[in-house]
Amino acid sequence: MKRCSETSNEIESKVIDLLRKYPLCDSCLGRCFGKLSYGLRNEERGKGLKTSIMLELDFMVKSHKLEELLSLKEIMFNMGHIAEGWFRLYFPKEEFQYRACYICNNEIDDMKKDFLKKAEEILRSGQIGSYVLGVKLSDSIRMLEDDLVVKESLEYYESMKHEIKREVGKVLAERGLVPNMEDPDWEVIYDVSTRSVFKVKTTKKQLNFFNRLSRGVPISSWNSPYPNSLSSEFDKMGKKIFYSVSEQPDVRILTDYPLVTDEIDNIKLMDIT
Repeated sequence: MKRCSETSNEIESKVIDLLRKYPLCDSCLGRCFGKLSYGLRNEERGKGLKTSIMLELDFMVKSHKLEELLSLKEIMFNMGHIAEGWFRLYFPKEEFQYRACYICNNEIDDMKKDFLKKAEEILRSGQIGSYVLGVKLSDSIRMLEDDLVVKESLEYYESMKHEIKREVGKVLAERGLVPNMEDPDWEVIYDVSTRSVFKVKTTKKQLNFFNRLSRGVPISSWNSPYPNSLSSEFDKMGKKIFYSVSEQPDVRILTDYPLVTDEIDNIKLMDIT
């Protein structure tokens, strides 16, 4: 078989090279080029790419530019169902091999449907207000994605978690449950490993300024000889000090002193299996 770099289209060459090595479903192949051709779903993008290389390779066969048909088998098997009829044309006496996707194991569509169902259940229950979606990938999928991107130099790759969030969020929005991307109260997270959905209260940080007119009032009572501290006062207000500039408790502060605070007990989880 001719090297894929000899084909006329650089994208098609890359697709052929990938499918010579990995079985990829339409979505996962499309995601390898997910930052190209804005407006297409990755499933559409992947199916279009497979169709394009089928035309290109079949043209090479019929124009006698590709004489070794056996070299096509791996590509056909790794393309999946779309190549089954093409395979039977050239190998009528052999069985077609159905291979699971290298990245998602042919499960990405089920993940989207599962997440959509469970997220909608939470949102329509009235338990939360404004929301944004999140996805937690399994360690194995993250490692596969990272390895594939680096090994194959996929500069236009889109992560699976981004695809799932975007497509589920789009359907929820169409059903009247529009995500709040700017200032959500909750994050609804899908755990791919357990197929569970969690709702997590988003944190709200606040920039504060204070002055210390009397000595002996530390920001934190931790490792301090003084019993009272600024952090204990924030605790009473339901906040904790998230970040502060270092200081000495025996030094008066007459200018504005910056502190960033965060809510206490701000994370609540609900697992829906």
